[in-house]
Amino acid sequence: DIKEGVEQLFDKISNLMVVFDVESKKKEIIQLEQQSSDESFWLNSQVAGQKMKRLTMLRDDVVNLENLQKQADSI
Repeated sequence: DIKEGVEQLFDKISNLMVVFDVESKKKEIIQLEQQSSDESFWLNSQVAGQKMKRLTMLRDDVVNLENLQKQADSI
């Protein structure tokens, strides 16, 4: 039935949040943001660029997973 299907969906989304370790990703985002605000961060543009790409990827992952959770919560 529909209620059971929705409950299974919630369980799967909760598992995704754990598997993709959203909390750890949020912590890494904070660390990278703090690093990028240090003026010495930009002295090595290659490393800075790699870290900024990582930051973008992490933000996208977290936003997508949180949007999925919000959509499920609105059901």
